[in-house]
Amino acid sequence: MTSTTRSIVGTSLIGAKGATSKDQDAIDDTAAGLCAAGVWTSSECAAHGGAR
Repeated sequence: MTSTTRSIVGTSLIGAKGATSKDQDAIDDTAAGLCAAGVWTSSECAAHGGAR
């Protein structure tokens, strides 16, 4: 389970604080993996994409 979760979520979020564009990219990478895995609904994923 850990390796599956790690492959979906990735490790981009580690150390990201949201203070820079690079941090936001890491947050977006993590959200994209969760959307692709079906963790959130399609409308929730669309809202994240629209917020950017």
